This record gives sequence, structure tokens and C-alpha cells, in this order.
Amino acid sequence: MARKASLDVERAACRSLVSPNRRASREVVACRRRPLGAVRPDKRRRPCSPRGRASKYSPRRPGPAPSEAKPVPRRARKSIRAARPGEQSRPAPAAGMAVEIPVIDLRLAGAAPEESARLRAACERLGCFRVTGHGVPGGLLAEMKAAVRALFDLPDDAKRRNADVIPGSGYVAPSAANPLYEAFGLLDAAAPADVDAFCARLDAPPHLRETVKAYAEKMHDVIVDVAGVLASSLGLAEHSFKDWPCQFRINRYNYTQDTVGSSGVQTHTDSGFLTVLQEDECVGGLEVLDPATCEYVPVDPVAGSFLVNIGDVGTAWSNGRLHNVKHRVRCVAPVPRISVAMFLLAPKDDRVSAPEAFVDADHPRRYREFNYDDYRRLRLSTGERAGEALARLAA
Repeated sequence: MARKASLDVERAACRSLVSPNRRASREVVACRRRPLGAVRPDKRRRPCSPRGRASKYSPRRPGPAPSEAKPVPRRARKSIRAARPGEQSRPAPAAGMAVEIPVIDLRLAGAAPEESARLRAACERLGCFRVTGHGVPGGLLAEMKAAVRALFDLPDDAKRRNADVIPGSGYVAPSAANPLYEAFGLLDAAAPADVDAFCARLDAPPHLRETVKAYAEKMHDVIVDVAGVLASSLGLAEHSFKDWPCQFRINRYNYTQDTVGSSGVQTHTDSGFLTVLQEDECVGGLEVLDPATCEYVPVDPVAGSFLVNIGDVGTAWSNGRLHNVKHRVRCVAPVPRISVAMFLLAPKDDRVSAPEAFVDADHPRRYREFNYDDYRRLRLSTGERAGEALARLAA
């Protein structure tokens, strides 16, 4: 009965986030950043119900969270919404306007010049975009979420067997800096032996091992494809990322009623080239810094898509063309939030340097060549985890 009551609470909290007809709690409203004042709570539009049928978001019809086919409804606040595939890019928004990030269909990317231009513009200005058409089945995404929950239910001593290979690559327990956050890590998800070792150390059952292995294989294909499309948008069509290591990390934010409005993870940039993130479609909280306004704006989850973030190596490798996006996570609901991330780190030899194609008289080299492992240690030792450490590597 206690477990059923807990599940009922979690489902109710999830529905309160995705339903525009439900009144948000005072705590959730309090933690939102600079809402778009044009829409008052008493003036919100009711969701349309085709042919008079009850809407799936109606509070009169309790049920599961929205299916993976539909995005979480946009709430009455300033947020980053996903632009439709093929929608034209717009200039940097004026203050008070919602920021848009494009949705790139990987089945079309590379073949359509306008898609390539939108992708490049998003990475140069904001540093993030969404991908669809990635080829990862919805069933596998759901199975991976179930596997993630099972892993975090392990005893603490079992979790700690997920040891570091390099600093920050293994199990991360809640800490003074991030008391609500814990994570598992796998240094190279592109190496089947490393995936097997990860599962073996945690004594994962056979079905869970198969799920993790299938997911890691699919996500490696996705991240290599995304990096290739991005390089092509910069004019480097033949560059291969297949041998670049891919760190795999699964995250849980242990939110409670008392933590609503607090920080889940502090502001940071990712250290690697780029990150592909499977979000929790029921619980938001991710915020990115909009360089045009210097304000943090929420990014609403979109089920069935992946969010892609540019990291520090992406900025250095592109000779400053790509923007490493600063982001953080805020607690917006008193329920656990999970996410699954794949990080494309750096070249196999760890040497990071902008290709000659990106350096000319108009674009002099901005960063000297550096070793990626040394750069990670620099971020950890200085505490400069929001992109500041790149300034130490200026050419």
C-alpha cells in the first residue's frame, strides 16, 4: 500500500507538470525564471479535444503521462521551445521573446542545405539543438529508463563498485556541492568490453545487461552521426568521429517537497565535444543560458527526441565557432528526475586542436593544442567548470 501511495504521488506530480489545466503548486511557480507575462493563469487556453472527446491532458481523466509521440505542453513562462523540422531559423530574439531551438531530423540532415544552415546557426548562437529520426526505438528508450531506476535502487555498497577509470567517470554519490544528485558512469560506451565490465561490477541481471548493451550501441551510432552532420555543416564533410571515446552517464536527482526551487546540479559546461541527452519527459528542470539575454531559460522536455549540447572541446576544436552552452538543473517537482547522457569526449589520442580548415587570416587560431585528460584535471583543480578554463588555453 505504501508503494502504491508513493506511485500515486509521483504520477500526480507528473500530471501537474504536463497539464496546462492543472494549477501549478506555489513552489513550482516560485522557481520559474522570468515568466512570459502575456499569459495569465486565468487566461490559459484549454487544450483542444478533437470532435469533443476528452483531452488526454484533462484533469478529469487520470492516467499515464503523455505518450512519447507528443511533447510536454508549453507552459506560461519563458522557455526554449523546439522549432518544427524545416522551420526557418530566426535572428536572436529580443528581450521577453521565447527562444527557439531547431529540431534536426537525422534522416534528412546532410542532404538539405537549409537544415545544415539551421543546425550551424543553433550551435553558433545557443549551443544546443534537438534531434529526431535518430533510429532508437521507443521501446528501447522505455526499457533503458526502467534499467536506470533498477540500478539506482541498488544498495550503496553495490553502487560504489562502479569505480572511476578517470576522475568523475564512475559512481558519483550526493555531495555538499550537489546534495540531490547521483550518477553512474562508464568511460567508453563504444567499447563492448567496457560495457560488459560495467554491468558485471554491478552484478546486473541478464535482461538489464542486454538493455544497457543495446542502448549503448544505438546511442554510439547516434552521437557519431550527430557529430558528422555538425562537422559537415562547418564544411568538414569527411571527418570521422567513430574512434572517439564516448562516456556514458545515467543521472538521478533525488527531489523531495523540501527541495522544490533548489539546485539539482550547479551551472556548468560539458567538458567534451558534444552531449546527447535523453531527458525525463515527466519532470523538467533543465535550464540553459541564453547568450543574447544572459538569462537562464527552461528547456521543456520533448518525448522521443534527444537534446544535444556543445561542450568545451567542441568550442576549441571548431576554433571558437561552436558555442559551449552553460546549463544547470533546478528542482521543479517533488519527485525523482532521471536522465541518460552520452558524451563524445575528444580524439582517441586525447590531442585537441582545431583542424587547419578552420584557421585562416580572418580566423586565427584561438586555442593552443591541449590534452583532454589534462584539461579535465584543470577543470577539477581550479573549480572552473563553466567554460572558464578554456581561457587558460588561449593561443
